[in-house]
Amino acid sequence: MKNRRLGRELALKVIFQLDVAGGDPADAFDLATRLMVEDPEGGTPPPTEEVRDFGRQLLMGTVAHLPELDNMLRSYAREWSLERMANVDRNILRLALYEMLHLDDVPASVSINEAVELAKIYSTPDSGRFINGILGKIAATLAPGPETGSERAGGKHAGHEGADDGAEARAPSSEPRGEEGGQGDSE
Repeated sequence: MKNRRLGRELALKVIFQLDVAGGDPADAFDLATRLMVEDPEGGTPPPTEEVRDFGRQLLMGTVAHLPELDNMLRSYAREWSLERMANVDRNILRLALYEMLHLDDVPASVSINEAVELAKIYSTPDSGRFINGILGKIAATLAPGPETGSERAGGKHAGHEGADDGAEARAPSSEPRGEEGGQGDSE
């Protein structure tokens, strides 16, 4: 659904701004939407009410659950501290993970695919693989069976601490390869 993708982009732009500069989420969201109406980027039409509503839901939900989301991301991106990740990748992961854990009407596979698409637009060429790897490992622990939004009920993300499907997530970065090894490796 195109409106949801635009809502995700809007939420990403605002949470990125908040992550870098701080501020009040509601004020930052209102300013971003006002600027999109007053000065649209490249002929982009102003966001519809549906886009604004979904973007606001994602932003406010992600901010409200930030400690939970960050703890889960830390446990899955073991070789990458959140601070070491690219800001945009960290925030794409946060938004997608909030969706996976708290929005029952969005299948986890859709959340992951949308996160990868955002990474292709706003981050580096390798970011999609990194994001897919981390979110895929998390999704595998949420619930067995087909990917449906209804499978999220009942705390299925409990017990994620030691989960490992053998895949190593590597954060893309322009930094030189560190001693931890993840960067610069080719597969």
